[in-house]
Amino acid sequence: MIKVRWTGAAGIEFITEQGVILIDPFFSRPGKFQSFFQKVEPKTDILDKYIQNLPSKLMGIIAGHTHLDHALDVPYLAQQSDCKVVGNKSLNSLFELHGVRDRVTICHGGENIELGQDINVTMIPSVHGKVVMGKVPFPGEIDLSESIPMKAKAYRHGAVFIPKVTIEDTSFLHIGTAGYIESQLDGHTCDVLFLCVPGWKRKSGYTTRLIDMVKSEIVVPFHFDDFSGQITKAGKAPLLPFQDMSGMVAEIKQHAPQVKIALPQFNSGMEEDLF
Repeated sequence: MIKVRWTGAAGIEFITEQGVILIDPFFSRPGKFQSFFQKVEPKTDILDKYIQNLPSKLMGIIAGHTHLDHALDVPYLAQQSDCKVVGNKSLNSLFELHGVRDRVTICHGGENIELGQDINVTMIPSVHGKVVMGKVPFPGEIDLSESIPMKAKAYRHGAVFIPKVTIEDTSFLHIGTAGYIESQLDGHTCDVLFLCVPGWKRKSGYTTRLIDMVKSEIVVPFHFDDFSGQITKAGKAPLLPFQDMSGMVAEIKQHAPQVKIALPQFNSGMEEDLF
């Protein structure tokens, strides 16, 4: 049995019989003022509570790239367990800035890494979407001359990957930013496609071509929340403006009416919708 939950931003949680796997976990959600003008740190009280409430051991954390909303919380979460950590060179640099060495399995593209029995991740090379005024925000690598805590702009994205997680016979493609390299996706199919919403109009064929290539039966639009806003007790958070998610959904329905679209909600497992 696999339970899948969207945890906000690009965060996805897989609960398996062997343990929990996270992609791009981001629970701290610093506000806009802090993110733009101050240094940011993981909110350890929130992260401790999350870890305490996990139904089983944390066995793996995967980061598709190292922007703030994808990587801020990863070092702290990893230090609370003996889980595997998979990501790029900048993620390794971030761990070193936290005083932790030799913890990250550094990927360059194409690696297939075992996370558990019949559970693995393939790191597919990709590109970041042009989400801020037609440009890619904070390109480059995290600089080891920085010190923790850092400002948001110091969280450079590094190499960008599309993690493909396979759990037994079910495969998931996690597109955490609206970009892809068609040649790198050649031969990759999936059962479930997690599809980043912001920036989708700036990548030609982002929905239609992707769905044709990977042949997914289920599409989950995500990363549409304003991740600088806090989640309420009712499990709601503000949405990012000007992303036209309804237009994206309409395009998918018109192009591939056979595909099931599952819109996730905070604090709500998606397993009943997906499987």
